[in-house]
Amino acid sequence: MLQKIYFIFLAFSLLICSQKSFSQSQNLRVSEKVISTLGNSAGHDNTFFISNDKNHIAYRMVSGKMQYAIIDGKKGKPYDSVMNIVFSPDGKRVAYLAKVAGLWKVIVNGQVQTIGLKKFVAKHILFSPDGKKLLFIGKSGRKMILLVNGIAGKAFDEINENSITFSKDAKGVAYSVQKGNQQAIIFNGKVGEWHQQVGFPVLSNSGKRLGYWATDKGKTFAVIDDKKEDSYDQVYTIAFSNGDKTVAYYAKKDGKYYVVINGVKSEAYEHVHSLMFSPNGERLAYAVETHEKNEEEFNHAVIVDGIKMKTYETVVEGSFLFSSDSKHFSYEVEWHDEFFVINDGVEGKRYQDVMQITMTYSPDNNRIAYAFENESKRQVSIDGEIGKGYDDIYAISFSTDSKLTAFSLRENNQDFVVLNNNISKAYDHILGQGSIVFDEAKTIHFLAMRGDKILLVKMNAIE
Repeated sequence: MLQKIYFIFLAFSLLICSQKSFSQSQNLRVSEKVISTLGNSAGHDNTFFISNDKNHIAYRMVSGKMQYAIIDGKKGKPYDSVMNIVFSPDGKRVAYLAKVAGLWKVIVNGQVQTIGLKKFVAKHILFSPDGKKLLFIGKSGRKMILLVNGIAGKAFDEINENSITFSKDAKGVAYSVQKGNQQAIIFNGKVGEWHQQVGFPVLSNSGKRLGYWATDKGKTFAVIDDKKEDSYDQVYTIAFSNGDKTVAYYAKKDGKYYVVINGVKSEAYEHVHSLMFSPNGERLAYAVETHEKNEEEFNHAVIVDGIKMKTYETVVEGSFLFSSDSKHFSYEVEWHDEFFVINDGVEGKRYQDVMQITMTYSPDNNRIAYAFENESKRQVSIDGEIGKGYDDIYAISFSTDSKLTAFSLRENNQDFVVLNNNISKAYDHILGQGSIVFDEAKTIHFLAMRGDKILLVKMNAIE
């Protein structure tokens, strides 16, 4: 009997400790501001639009036959239809498309801008990267038109809204269009050559150079600055260096893959993927499968700066990460069902999986963090130091001075944020895929939900 009482007491003690471990740490100063209340959840379509700075949130509500945009808790005017709510990159402007009495309008910061086209059916809206241009696409009669700050461009049978590409300074813009059975690229208002099919346009950072792939008569080729390059069966991932001097892509022909740099073709590979330039444009990296295999019969490797790195069973596609100063380079590999990160050529610890989307360098580029999975629990690795295990890890951030870390997590069907090893209160959801923004060296903010309330949460680490 005494043994049974002891085990009941032990289980109760462990439960209390477990609950206590997920109560808010006393080393955090927290403020929560309600910026919106959902109220009747039946009227909310479960899609949130969040500004890049994670300070603002918008969503659409439906009441009877009318629809409203709710922006930071403020209810807009009623319309027959509301769609595509977007924030400018700096979060200072918000726009959406609205229809009333059969006419589409653009609403920008609450001000109505009528679209001066007859029978215009709006489809899509977006801001340029500098926030100075507002683009929207729609159909006028049977033709598609793109308008920039209300000025209409040429009409086409189709305009691919997903192809719209800006240069880094936002002065250059390109997109793909279709007329009949032919497609072309529009670059700064100029229509390029027509082809049977074209890929999405790629602009150099300066906006002076344009690249895309095109297909004619069953052959595919890169078009660089309006000039056709050699034909292949397929062309992939066109990229420009930061200084515009170098353009690279990879291509497939007769079952073999090649990397093409400034028109010069490499040796043949079994496969190529993940081609990218470093931020300063001086380093080029890509993964290859070579004809030669090592003693383990593996043939996957990374080539960076023209040098082939160590061979592994798999180089995980899309895992490449350069530091902002371009001096450091990391990627994920697999060896006998174990996954690990290679950072500047140094192998990290091995896990069941690495959550590559969480990989990040600190602002000073000297630290690296990522989440991994072992035995169905996910943990954070910061400079090789391992944290506690949770059900999930969403995102990891470094402080502005690179000294502190914060990450968002899920445990027991609740979301939390850990700042400098101190855990927050529980929330139903951390919004924006768990994104956290450092405002200062020890202060963060994020958007969260608790019940029907959307909260702007600010947390400060207390030493």
